[in-house]
This record gives sequence, C-alpha cells and structure tokens, in this order.
Amino acid sequence: MDAVEEIAEESTGKENQEREKNRYIMTEENTRKSCEWKGSITVEASFLLPLIVYLIWNCVFLSFFVYDQCIVMQGSYCSALRAERLVADDSEKKVMLEEKYRETVENRKVMCSISTEKELSDQKIVIDAGINMKAPGGRFFFSNWRSEQHQAVEKFEPVAFIRMCRKAENLIDFWNAGKTERESVGL
Repeated sequence: MDAVEEIAEESTGKENQEREKNRYIMTEENTRKSCEWKGSITVEASFLLPLIVYLIWNCVFLSFFVYDQCIVMQGSYCSALRAERLVADDSEKKVMLEEKYRETVENRKVMCSISTEKELSDQKIVIDAGINMKAPGGRFFFSNWRSEQHQAVEKFEPVAFIRMCRKAENLIDFWNAGKTERESVGL
C-alpha cells in the first residue's frame, strides 16, 4: 500500500510541475480563460463608479440641506421671540422681525432657497418658511429636497407667567411638606 501511495504522489507531483510549466505558455485554452475575465472589472466599475460618486455627492449636499434646515428653524423661532419681547407697536415689531430674520437666517444659509411668510397678530407671531434645494446631478441623477417650517410665538403675558410660577412653587412646597410629615411618621 505504501508503494502505491508513493507512485500516486510522484505522478501528481509530476502533473503539477507540468501544469506550472504550461501555465506560462500561450495555448488556446490559457488565452480563452484569461480573455473571459480580463475586462469584467472594467465593465463593473464603469457602472458602479458613477453610482458611488453620485451617492457621496448627495450625502454632501444632504448635509448642507440639513444645516440650512436647522438654521431656518432656529433663526425663525429666535427672530419671532425677539420681536414678540420688544415693547413697541406693530410697525416697529415688523421692522425688528425683518431685521432679525435677515441677520439670523438669510445671512447664514449655505445653499437652499428660502421662501418666508411672516404674520403679526395681537396674540402671536407666526413665521412659515419653505426650504428648497436642488442637488446637481444632471438629467439622470436628479435630487430635489423640500421642507417646511412653522414657528409660532405666543404673546408674552408677564402676569400670567408669574402666577404660573407661584402655583408651581406652592405645589413644590406642598409636596415637600407632605414628604417631611411622611418621613417623621416613618413611611
């Protein structure tokens, strides 16, 4: 049995050496195998590379869009709040609102187009903003992102605010008084 295994190993070793020698010789079989797979990566890359570049490009533009969305949301609320806290008549509040909105939103936006509608009433100030951004991608890869923001600030009434704070303080005092009584009883 050992002699048979030795002969089999010698024959497979010789076949392997023969195969190694023939691997570098140009035969019809070798050229057919290499030609079948030689250009496949180029074809696959020609389909995948534009798609990958497009996805990365859209991620960058999406981050710009989210940044502008945050700027519009925060700036709208802050400018409405500042205009509401101003002690003046409606015309001065309107001028202040326009000025603060331009300062906090329009001067800080990156790429989006913004359409706004500002409304002053006796009870509240409302700012509705629409954000629109088109990411460049040509005819085949078109991205258009839209968002709408609605920010409203209610009229500030200091008397009602102070009453609410006092009610909260009374509730806290009542809770703490009950807590000390429970602790003295041992509950």
